Amino acid sequence: IKLSDVFDMSIYAISRSFKEQTGIGYKEYVTAKRIELSKKLLLTTSKSVSKIAEITGFTDLSGFSRTFKNICGVSPNKFRE
Repeated sequence: IKLSDVFDMSIYAISRSFKEQTGIGYKEYVTAKRIELSKKLLLTTSKSVSKIAEITGFTDLSGFSRTFKNICGVSPNKFRE
């Protein structure tokens, strides 16, 4: 199910409304939530970084690692240490 189908609005209208209400873009919000969950999983499980990337909705490990480092300042492996 797509969010745009649920609200019967274009994704652009949803994104604009979301940003007006929250002050942050929808994509940034979702990415922040994925990274938040990733951090929790890195600290509380022994799952591999690639499995955590998969669980949190990233399509490839390099994209996950790059996004994680941009947001957290360190790689997922360094964060786990």
